[in-house]
Amino acid sequence: MQITQLELHAINDSDSGVLAVMLLLHIILDNLIFKTCTRYLFTPYLVLIWALAGIVYKIWDVSEPTALFAGAVLILATGK
Repeated sequence: MQITQLELHAINDSDSGVLAVMLLLHIILDNLIFKTCTRYLFTPYLVLIWALAGIVYKIWDVSEPTALFAGAVLILATGK
């Protein structure tokens, strides 16, 4: 089974959207609901920042939507 370039972009866009929704949900739960329980946990943010920085470093191109999306989520994650 061959996957075309268009299908890869569609899969990538849907995965990026899922990542963004999960990031926003995590930030809301972490900062509003479970604030007292997760006050001193920094590991999830470090892993997210590390992974997104790797994506941006590896595939940075202004014409590539994945790089732009990863850069935007990276700015969101570091701006906490």
